[in-house]
Amino acid sequence: MKFVRKTACLLLSTALLFSAAAISTAAQENSGVGIVPIVEPNFWQSETGGDNAYVELNGEDAYTITEVKENGAIQIRRSAKAKNRWVRIATMHVELMPTLDLEKNPYLYFDLTCDTEWNINFTINGQPFGLAKLIATANMSAQQPIAPAYDGKAGTYQGKVNLKEFIEKEVPALAGINPVMAPHIGLYIVDTTPDGVSGTLTINKLAIGNDDPNDPEGVRLDMSMITGYEPDPNVTLITSPLKTPTTKKDSPSGDGSQNNADNLAAILVVVAIVVVAAAIVVAVIIIRKRSGGDSSGSKK
Repeated sequence: MKFVRKTACLLLSTALLFSAAAISTAAQENSGVGIVPIVEPNFWQSETGGDNAYVELNGEDAYTITEVKENGAIQIRRSAKAKNRWVRIATMHVELMPTLDLEKNPYLYFDLTCDTEWNINFTINGQPFGLAKLIATANMSAQQPIAPAYDGKAGTYQGKVNLKEFIEKEVPALAGINPVMAPHIGLYIVDTTPDGVSGTLTINKLAIGNDDPNDPEGVRLDMSMITGYEPDPNVTLITSPLKTPTTKKDSPSGDGSQNNADNLAAILVVVAIVVVAAAIVVAVIIIRKRSGGDSSGSKK
C-alpha cells in the first residue's frame, strides 16, 4: 500500500504542476496600463537641450540613444551630446489621459536590467514620483541590502509590487484618490560609467494591472491618445507578448496573443486532467493486483 500511495502522490503532484502552469500562463498583467513592451515608438520622445525640451527618439539632437527591439523591449543609453549625467525618454504629453482604477489594478509589474544607475518616473494627476526605491525594495539582496534613497543601483530587477499602497504612503497628494489619470512616464538612465556613455538600461516589461486572467487589456500608450491624430493605415505597430499583435492595415479581429495564451492554458488543463485520470487508473490496477496476491496467499 505504501508503494501505491507514493505512486499516486507523484502523479498527483505532476497534475497540480500542470494546473499551476495553466493558471499562470493565462494571467494578463497589463489590465491597467501596458507600458513596456513598447506598442508605438512614436509616442515616446528623447530629452534634448532646453527646459523640458524633447525630440523624436534618436533625433539629431537627442540626449539618448534608444533601441526598441522587435518584441517591444527597450534599451536606453546616454548620448555624448547630453549635458547631464542623467537623461530620459518620456511619453508624449497628453492633456487628458485615460483613467486608471488603482483599486482594480494595484500592481506594478517589472523586468529590467541596468549596469549603471536608473529611475522610472510617473506623473499622475500632476504629481511626479520616482519608482526606483519601490522596485529595489522588492528585490533586496545580500549585495544590495539597502534601498536607494532615489536612483536605483546596477542590477536586474524582476517581479511585482503594490503600486497603490506605495502611492498611499509616499505620495500624500494622491492618497485616497481613485480612479486617477493614467501616468505620464519618464525612463531615466544615470550614467556613472567612466566614459559616461557605455551604461545601458534595458526594460523588458513595465505594466500596471492585476493577476485576473479574465480582465481585458487596459490603456494602450500609442498615438491614438493625441487629440486630432489620424494614424497612418500603413504603419504596423510593434507586437508584444503582453498585448494584442496589432497591424493597423488589414488588422485581424480578436486578441491573437490572448487567444494563444487561452489555447495553451486549455491544453495544459486537459493534460492535467489526463494525468489525474491516469493516476487513478494506475492506483486501482495496483490495488487490485495486490488484493489478488493477498487473497492467493491466504488460501495457501
